[in-house]
Amino acid sequence: FFLEGRFPLDGETLSIGMICWYVIEIGIDIFFLVDIVLRYSYFTCSNHGQPIKDKVKIAANYRRTWMACDLLASAPFEICSLFIRPEGHFDVTVYSILRLNRLFRLARAPYYLRLLDRYLHEIFPRLNSAVVQVMKMFLLMLLLNHWYACTWFGIHRFVERNLHNTWAVVDGMATYSETVHKHNVYNDDIGPWFCYLRSLYFTVTTMSSVGYGDIRPYTLLETIHELLVVITGACIFAALIGCVAVVYLHADSRGEIAFKGKLRKLIDYMEFRELPKELQREIVTCFTNHWDSFEGLDFHKMIADLPLPLQLELSINVHRKIIRKVRGLRKCHVHVQRHIARKLFPQVCEEGEYLYRKGDIGNEIYFVLEGNVLVTTKTDDKLE
Repeated sequence: FFLEGRFPLDGETLSIGMICWYVIEIGIDIFFLVDIVLRYSYFTCSNHGQPIKDKVKIAANYRRTWMACDLLASAPFEICSLFIRPEGHFDVTVYSILRLNRLFRLARAPYYLRLLDRYLHEIFPRLNSAVVQVMKMFLLMLLLNHWYACTWFGIHRFVERNLHNTWAVVDGMATYSETVHKHNVYNDDIGPWFCYLRSLYFTVTTMSSVGYGDIRPYTLLETIHELLVVITGACIFAALIGCVAVVYLHADSRGEIAFKGKLRKLIDYMEFRELPKELQREIVTCFTNHWDSFEGLDFHKMIADLPLPLQLELSINVHRKIIRKVRGLRKCHVHVQRHIARKLFPQVCEEGEYLYRKGDIGNEIYFVLEGNVLVTTKTDDKLE
């Protein structure tokens, strides 16, 4: 996608640098041709979540979906440039324009981004999805800046060749000739890379702010182009800032800000209900200790979407310490241990807190992992 937009910056004749670029492009074309062959017969696809491994069905599915687009994007139309010679020699511009069919691969960009997302999470399981989204937005911003820079210079080179004042002429990169009544592409003392950097400088400053004014439009077409750049930049940067904000919020989802927010809501509710101060202090202490112990994570909510075998395996690994400590649980069969571990709920109790009072209905069984529990009875106003 980056290579196909650069043709306005190509020289008018072949050079060693351009030949190197063409070799890279041909290598990429060969890669995608091999990709088409493999997708037609070998790459497993899915239908409503069900993997398809039969070669005949894989080929039928590929023909029905992306085969036409991939073939169109890989068709070597640039071969026609060998026969299209406006001035009797090989025309670099015609060759580059005939390669623009590669941009049809943009239709596959969402698919490639999903693959990138999946592979990144396989390599880095704890990678924040918001970080991946920021990376995607940043890549999109780079791609748009590159394309806008190429089209900005392309307007000067192909559309406004006969105009006296274009942004490149005013910027000193090109010179208008009164003899032939048109300007050159760029002056002899600079090269295409300098032109690209100046064009990229304009698009970056325009998309990220309102521009610095040293490069500005002078014609109607240039003005329309700048309006598109400004509108695109406003949308992209708004989305990018939103993604960055999500990253910071997720980074603190179990941190100080999240804890204080939940605690503030709890205190406001208790004050609204006018609860006794002693009870409020006890609730705040219990909430704080529980947060310090588990950081606001609910184990059973996290594993709810997993299949039962994985829930059992995860539960026995999380609660293995209590299983080994309690003699009755330790002697149970491993399958029984797994099911019991899945039902365990951790609970933190403060000193002086009652677990059960006489007359309470006992629906739970407590296993003490750490600390002590005092069991007392009251007979004739005496504790035993």
